[in-house]
Amino acid sequence: MKTLLIILLATLVFITACEIMPRNTLKECQTQCKDSKKPKACYNFCDCIHNQGQPLDSCLEKYDQAPEDAKSEKF
Repeated sequence: MKTLLIILLATLVFITACEIMPRNTLKECQTQCKDSKKPKACYNFCDCIHNQGQPLDSCLEKYDQAPEDAKSEKF
């Protein structure tokens, strides 16, 4: 029982700790971009995963390296 609880807690922490997730579809992925600190990088991440078919690790690396967008830019 303790092991199951530890696994569930670890999963919950992992899920909530991720800044960005690929989601199941391009449209679902893009729903998280408007609230992101990096909206441009978020849209590029979704495109990288869903349209270009690149590996998750390489798309995440590009997202992580992208600077935050200027506050005046809106999508």
